[in-house]
Amino acid sequence: MHFKVTARTILQLGSELISSDAIAFYELIKNAFDAGSRKVEVRVVIRLPQSIVTDALSTLATVSELPPAAKAQLLQRLMQSLDIEAPEALDFKQALERKPSTVELVDLLKQANYILVKDQGEGMSLYDLEEIYLTIGTRNRRKQRDHTGTDGSSNDTLRPILGEKGLGRLSVMRLGEGLVVETTRAEERYYNLLEIDWTAFSHDSDALLESINVEPRQGRLKDKPSTQGTSIRIYDLRATWSKDKVEEISREQLSRFIDPFGRTNRDFITLWFNRQPVIPIGIDKILFSNAHAFVKSELVFDSAGIPSLIGEIHYKTYDRHKTFALTGTHLATVIKADNATELLHSLGPFSAELHWYNRQLLTKSAGVIDAKYIKELVATWGGGLMVYRDGFRVNPYGGPNDDWLNLDPTALASPGYKLNRRQVVGKVDITSRGNPALLDQTNREGLRDNAEKQALVALLQYFIWKELKLFLDAIKEDEQANLAALSLGEIEKRIYLGQHRVREALKYLTNTYPALQEETEVIATIEDVLAESAALFKSAKASAQVLEERLSTTINLAGLGLMIDVIAHELNRATQHAIQTINGMTSQELPQRTASSMSTLRAQLKTLQTRLKVLDPLGPSGRQHKTLVDLNKLLKETFQHHQAQFERHHIQLVVEDEADQQEWKIQAVPGMIIQVLENLISNAVYWLKQEQIINKLPNAQISVKIDRSRKLILFSDNGPGIPVTKKEDVFRPFVSTKPPGEGKGLGLYISREIAQYHGAALYLQEEASPTDTVLHTFVLDLQNAQ
Repeated sequence: MHFKVTARTILQLGSELISSDAIAFYELIKNAFDAGSRKVEVRVVIRLPQSIVTDALSTLATVSELPPAAKAQLLQRLMQSLDIEAPEALDFKQALERKPSTVELVDLLKQANYILVKDQGEGMSLYDLEEIYLTIGTRNRRKQRDHTGTDGSSNDTLRPILGEKGLGRLSVMRLGEGLVVETTRAEERYYNLLEIDWTAFSHDSDALLESINVEPRQGRLKDKPSTQGTSIRIYDLRATWSKDKVEEISREQLSRFIDPFGRTNRDFITLWFNRQPVIPIGIDKILFSNAHAFVKSELVFDSAGIPSLIGEIHYKTYDRHKTFALTGTHLATVIKADNATELLHSLGPFSAELHWYNRQLLTKSAGVIDAKYIKELVATWGGGLMVYRDGFRVNPYGGPNDDWLNLDPTALASPGYKLNRRQVVGKVDITSRGNPALLDQTNREGLRDNAEKQALVALLQYFIWKELKLFLDAIKEDEQANLAALSLGEIEKRIYLGQHRVREALKYLTNTYPALQEETEVIATIEDVLAESAALFKSAKASAQVLEERLSTTINLAGLGLMIDVIAHELNRATQHAIQTINGMTSQELPQRTASSMSTLRAQLKTLQTRLKVLDPLGPSGRQHKTLVDLNKLLKETFQHHQAQFERHHIQLVVEDEADQQEWKIQAVPGMIIQVLENLISNAVYWLKQEQIINKLPNAQISVKIDRSRKLILFSDNGPGIPVTKKEDVFRPFVSTKPPGEGKGLGLYISREIAQYHGAALYLQEEASPTDTVLHTFVLDLQNAQ
């Protein structure tokens, strides 16, 4: 037994699978490219309005033969409607003047309008038509790709192979019901001809596929034996075609079909509507020179096969640059996969470029000479990152209705710059050879959803949100800080000097022009304004003090929230363990096991109780006043609270303190110091766990060195560390090296604020070797603590 395939299956693989006329064009153009043609010519020929053709065919379908008068009237109407400027219009008119039979007229009307796709590629022999073209799902192109060079280019043609499924030829069904293929290889004497009527494969028929005979045959004699190429003529068109429609497809689709950022193959397509050329537009490069920021990122592999996501950002508005590099455990956590290295190798190398536009600055006042034109270009090409495989687009990514990277919802929910799709013009470059797992869906609408595609999306989202956006926000914050860098005292001094100058000027005027002394109302108004400005500054100064107090309260509340998060985690774990212990007891076992079970429960509850005790000094009442604190005791108690956690995750704690038994008194708020320590411990445990999972770290360790002479606490671990490029970024609010959803990006920011509140400092220590790319040690510097 074997599967039986009905003829209508071809319909489902062809016209019903291809979602748009533009996608059908894509498939035919890609076939021409794979055939080695230097150009492909696409002509849409409309000799009669489609509505006229449809009406005439409907009329002829109701009768076997029209009465002479009615037929003459119909022929007259057709000739009057004929576009005499269209290709082969005179031949069509002469055919009508010969007064064809009804059967001949029906055939003539079906072929009145057609789409011609013509190339000068390698062509097909009769054998090729039979064994390759008429074999659905053939592996011919895949075999060609397998024999290409490592860069995805054929050794013979220096071109990539775009086809892979052997289904592209069926895209013609989307465009029309009839097909004529005329093709030849070099040195053949004749053209080879294939004609197909797709209506034989309709849903109205239950015929099996093998029952429908489709037979290639020898065609006309060639003028030159060296001629080669393929001509595909599609007739009995399904849709209504016009010049406007062809121009729209060219503008919205074909202009993006071949990578518009580069120059390669940009002249591959020539498109016509009747005798009028339709030129696919490219990106005017002036668009790029007006971008406010530019990012280039790529996934690369070194000689040992170690993957890294690297990139650079240029914020052109402020001429600020930044590079970034993500590797090892940090890279693995972005894609959230245990087998990260294997998955990244399966994904393969890719590159991306992104141009970002602050639409509010696209104005003449901001220095944009032709602001309206640039805005139009951004509107035309904006929409996110388009995807190109070997320089040819993978639809529909980066289109007007596609948000495959989820940029818009994230932008709406985020503070700072709203980095949405309308502000982004860019692309992702992949190759068929380098990224074999990134395959098109059968309907050509995007990539198949698999682990490699998910990894690609995660990496692109990372560099957009965790690198670009945070950099833009940081520069904006720095610039605003520069504007607000003057102290309140300096501002007050400037206001006083300004008022003094106004009064001196007024005094000069009244002395020089005594008549002005009579303008008492004007002079009083000036004095009122000066007094009001002083009062307004006084009010602003008071507001600043209130805001500073609110910031302190916010830090307190944020710290309390973070601590509650930790405690909730421990409470949940301990409770689950207790329930598992109770569920494990049976009524028969209870008397014998009561003692040991209660001991287990007691230990768990004691751990929970110990953790809850930490909450007291973190509450507002315990955080508002500095007291004389024994830092040595505070450190020991904090580490003791985490001992069970360290044992559970197989983490060794090493504390180096030459005066371990001596007190170390400092003036501090205990709860705040505990919060800093808790944050450092929490981060270390998280990354050590990731390192254990991803790189099988055998000896996870947290090291704490207490340097009393220099009043330093050095906190380090042997996890993946923090990239040098993020040395300061990690202390900014909402910046986290953890993947989305895993980190709030507030812990280190709050910890540094707490350190500064005490006159201390928190920073990352530079490593001994300048070649080190990651940092492992946080320093809490208490030299100036007060």
